[in-house]
Parts: sequence; C-alpha cells; structure tokens
Amino acid sequence: MSSICSEPFPALAPGDDPITHRLAHPHRVVDISEALARWSWTDVILIGRLPPQFEEPPDLPDRIRGALGRQLEARQAASPRTVSAWQVCFAPRRGPAAIRPFVIRCDRRGGRVAIVLRLIGFASHWSAECAEALAEALKGGIALKSRARLRVPIDIELIRIRARRGIGCDRAPISATLQFVTPLAIRRGRAVVGDLTMLPLNLHNRMAALARWQDWSLAPPSDDLLAACRRLSYTNEELGAEAWSRFSSSTQLAPLHMRGIVGRTIVSGPVAQVWPLLRFGEYFHAGSECALGLGRLALFA
Repeated sequence: MSSICSEPFPALAPGDDPITHRLAHPHRVVDISEALARWSWTDVILIGRLPPQFEEPPDLPDRIRGALGRQLEARQAASPRTVSAWQVCFAPRRGPAAIRPFVIRCDRRGGRVAIVLRLIGFASHWSAECAEALAEALKGGIALKSRARLRVPIDIELIRIRARRGIGCDRAPISATLQFVTPLAIRRGRAVVGDLTMLPLNLHNRMAALARWQDWSLAPPSDDLLAACRRLSYTNEELGAEAWSRFSSSTQLAPLHMRGIVGRTIVSGPVAQVWPLLRFGEYFHAGSECALGLGRLALFA
C-alpha cells in the first residue's frame, strides 16, 4: 500500500510506524471554516435485527467496538494491505497519534438497530475491510451486558458504505439545545467534571487531533473564540450523571468505573462563534473515549 507513506511525506526510517509517520507530517494549516468545508469521512452502515433478549446499556457502542477490534486483529495476517485495518484503528500509539480515527453510533428502533462506523480522513481507505469485520463481529455475537458470558448474534439485513465530504454549517441560532445522546466525559486531569464551559475548547482540541487524519494541521483557537467560550452560558434543563462499569475481555483487568453526563442543556450567548465546533461535535462526538461511543450529541436550534 504505497499511498500511506508516498510523497510529499518524508521517507520512512527503518522501524517507523507508517501511520504515526503520516500523522506527524501534515500538508498545511487550515482554519475551522476550511476544515468543515473539506472534511472527509466514510460511513460504514449496518442495519440488523435484534434478538428479543437484547439489552441496551450505555456501553453498547463500546461492546460493538470491542467485537470489531477482535475481528480485525484476527484478520491481520490475511489483510491484502501492508498496513491492516487493525493497525489503523486499534494499534497502541502515543501522543497526538493516539487518537482513534473513528466513532461508533447505534440507534435502536424497536427490534432493529442501525450501527454506523464513521471512519475519518485517510482511515476511510480501510472501510471495506472494516465493513466485513464488523458484519462478522455482529454475527458472532455481542454480549448482552458488561461482563456477561452470553453473546447474542445480530442478524444483518443491510450493509452500505457511503463516502462523505463537508460538514454544513448553517446560520447559527441565538441559543441552541444540546442533547447528550451518550454520556459525555469531559475531564480535568483524570476526574470527569460537569463543567460544560470546557466543551467548545474540548471540541477544538478534538478537531485539531483528527485533522491530522485529513493530512492537515488545525490553526490554534483565535482570541475571539477564546473570549466567546468564556461568555457562553449553559442552562441545565435535564442534565444528570450516568455511571457504569467497563470490562475489557482482551485485557481481563478489573472493571473500570465510567461516568458521564446525559440529558439536555441550553447554550446561549455568542453561540455563532462556537457553532462550527458544535456542528463538528454532532458528527464526531466530544469529550473523552469517543471511540467507545461516548460524547455523542445532537443540536436543536
């Protein structure tokens, strides 16, 4: 797969990880407006029928992610590419390269579930491999709940791969309602905090990290943006904390205690300044552990 480290990227040194190498050498600097207009990703969409005993605790996307990771790891040797999809999405890395280039979204309607694996930037080159692995992971069974031994299969009815480009950013409202669909975990140090004033800058940092998967470097936040973030106000209508335990079948370590914010809040003030970031978050989540499905938000003007 020559494209992963082809020009204009500097030559790889022996032993270098080609993904880390590419992320370390962006083409150019872009601002938020250009990033939104040119942002590219691919949606791997699967719709399946759920068994009657299926449950949906907050870690469903995480359990699907784990099943996908195990499938991709098992397929590495048979991958037709020099760099496998597991190396792209799951290989451990440090620093800016550690961010995962995907989010997983699940929407249940009655006895069916729509699962979207959203691959960002050049990670889209592995969408077909990921689609095959995700379908096999779902057929192989997803645990009913954390640490459950019983795995139930999800019968696949439809698989679709859709390349997408550009995030529309219509006129910003005076105020907006944010609905946190999955728990939002914004951290100060290691502690999860309920202070939403950090949300816009958290989204900027996330966009900056994921922009490397577009081969760009995002410009630092402007003084106007920083000032606007300080002037925003949040009216907590239905916000609450949700806690659960996360168990990794691959590491077999003790369960991790997870916590996040769910519900609705109204944001008002200079919303126009942060509206592009909120729109970005609507597509690619916010806060910590986005690759586990956390931090999914919806906007209502």
